[in-house]
Amino acid sequence: MTSIRLDTHLADEAAHILGVKSRTEAVHTALREIVALIFF
Repeated sequence: MTSIRLDTHLADEAAHILGVKSRTEAVHTALREIVALIFF
């Protein structure tokens, strides 16, 4: 587990846009998406 400081408003907005339920899911989904964009 890693702790990071997040802009909570931005994380909540990302969660809403990505259709996920939590900030953690939003971060994981966003990271997966950026990796997919760069490597695939």
